[in-house]
Amino acid sequence: MKTIHITIYGPGCTRCTTLVRHAEEAVRTLPGRFVIEKISNPLEIAKAGIFNTPAIAVNGTVVRQGKVPSVEQLRELIQDSLDIESATTVTPKNEVTTCSCGCGCQRADSNSKSSTNQESKTESTPGKGLKTALLLIGFGALAVAALKQIQQEAPVEPVSTPAPIVADNSAELVYFTFGKRCPTCRRMEQWAKDVAIEMGIAFVQKEADADQVKLYGLTTKSLILRYGQNGKKWEKLSRIWELNRDETAYKQYVREQINAYITR
Repeated sequence: MKTIHITIYGPGCTRCTTLVRHAEEAVRTLPGRFVIEKISNPLEIAKAGIFNTPAIAVNGTVVRQGKVPSVEQLRELIQDSLDIESATTVTPKNEVTTCSCGCGCQRADSNSKSSTNQESKTESTPGKGLKTALLLIGFGALAVAALKQIQQEAPVEPVSTPAPIVADNSAELVYFTFGKRCPTCRRMEQWAKDVAIEMGIAFVQKEADADQVKLYGLTTKSLILRYGQNGKKWEKLSRIWELNRDETAYKQYVREQINAYITR
């Protein structure tokens, strides 16, 4: 019986632990022999091409990043991945894997003698091969022209550098609110949450009380980075309101602050 490898990638946070537990429960009702491996080394996570933890892979193929699926959802993801793997590796008994012309299109049908005979007749017809070649060349030229047109019209998107993995599991971003909330406030909260998920640290949104207002010097909705043992160390990310109209700059600023203050 083939062994199926399930790999959980994550720094070891609560969400990572939950994902491991869900995976263990999901495979209990699936046929086969499963081995679940947990990887928390940031370098290994980066080598796997993962920048949004926790993540799960089935036989080396990443099937979900940045979210913790339910047991049922995880069971379906694993089964779907195995079905796709099986479909791409198993060749039907009567299927011919290459066509008669040797181009590798894998469309030959050994069960249809009439089809094969017809192809032989077609190939033997004078001038047919030349006409086919000319048609292919014409279609190729049209495809190249269409591709150039699409490239000229399509906007060029900037290439973003993936954020490094943060290994301090005690770190968290806390978005403090009080009073009436506006669309800008809610938008900044979501951007901060996106960065926290991306970098594998906790995110909390809470109503500030009098003690927190005094401790952090809060005068409006604010984003606080808490880190170290029991969150005793903290930094107020004071530029979020200055960058509230630029999502890219806002997120980059939050990433830089996390990297600057958290010991990795």
